[in-house]
Amino acid sequence: MAVVNANSIAINVIELGVEDATPPVVMLHGIVIDNLSSFYYTLANHAASAHHVVLYDQRGHGRSDRPSSGYSVDDNVEDLSELLKALYIDEPVVLVGNSFGGTIAIGFALKYPERVAGLALIEAHFAVEGWGDEMASTLRRTADLAREGLAMEKVLRETGSLPKEGLPALQKVGLSPEEVQFVIQWIEDNSRRKATRMGKTAKALLDGTTLIDDLQSEKPLSEEQLKSIKCPTLVIYGEQSDIIDRAHDLARCLPQAELNVIEGQNHSVLMAASDKVRDILLPWLAERSAIAAIGGSVKNDISNDGIPADTALLCDRS
Repeated sequence: MAVVNANSIAINVIELGVEDATPPVVMLHGIVIDNLSSFYYTLANHAASAHHVVLYDQRGHGRSDRPSSGYSVDDNVEDLSELLKALYIDEPVVLVGNSFGGTIAIGFALKYPERVAGLALIEAHFAVEGWGDEMASTLRRTADLAREGLAMEKVLRETGSLPKEGLPALQKVGLSPEEVQFVIQWIEDNSRRKATRMGKTAKALLDGTTLIDDLQSEKPLSEEQLKSIKCPTLVIYGEQSDIIDRAHDLARCLPQAELNVIEGQNHSVLMAASDKVRDILLPWLAERSAIAAIGGSVKNDISNDGIPADTALLCDRS
């Protein structure tokens, strides 16, 4: 690991793989309870066998600095821009973004199209009408959950497990019985130390920074903005994702989008079905490298097969 100063903050970075391989592959993790480890243990080491892979903790996450303000999408885009400069990466990169990491990847492609060789968007969020308010509501509930989770630390420490019948503290913050059981299982599948550490990080980020307010102020992306993203784009979502409509929006709007929907998976597809994601991503990355090696580009032949006719679409591809 290394600490790189970029955009006035210290960013924790890991570089893996083949140093001179092109294009470099930069992986962008999700928000609040995530950090670079989600890619390190799923995709990064596999990709590193043939690619130069860059992982980093976004501002406020992992071992990077946690400033009190500056958490808009554009702030994160500028962090990435300055980080690439600090790493002396001046060629176009492939961005692999999961969840909010996909939000950053899209924002970067819009602001710096000449610096992007391709996008791989895994369960990517992007701002549609009402997205800011929805994100703010979700993050406030996450903050409540983090506080309640830390209050349960004594139970975890004394018993080593949580009661299967459910937890009133979790139900109190609005989780359904199914969500409560998911949280209990997640905590038991992870170490108590990790669960407690993540709870403290989430609480500090959500209670001690402008993250929620910054995201609530985000403006929706227009159809024209999405259509302007011309680079090859791999789109991967779970069939049962709560944002599956965004997958079809991207497939319709982006000129070079390739849609992949993984059956039986939800928003957690990166962790829950990492082998399936790898099977889709790695050949696509190899194609990006082959194209870079000959200095060319490929225009994908996009069809709309497999997209339900009644799907609510953000825009038309015409």
